[in-house]
Amino acid sequence: MSGMGLGCVAEVKAVEAYVFDVAPLWVATATITAALPTGANVFNLAQKYNAYLQRAASTVVLSTDGSIVSVAIPVASFVASVDS
Repeated sequence: MSGMGLGCVAEVKAVEAYVFDVAPLWVATATITAALPTGANVFNLAQKYNAYLQRAASTVVLSTDGSIVSVAIPVASFVASVDS
């Protein structure tokens, strides 16, 4: 998730919860799923078609590294809202 995406977590939660009247569990599920890293399927397809192998591998590694923060922030946010 990009830096812009991290900044938009609160806005996404607000839109889903208030505009569409979605249950909090569904909001949590959608937000945390969106924060997950790029899957290995990207690399598998690049390898199958022999295109952009290094770029695909780098994307998987960088997005996995970034997911440490991009997943922790929404999870902490939802845990805090459940506890209060």
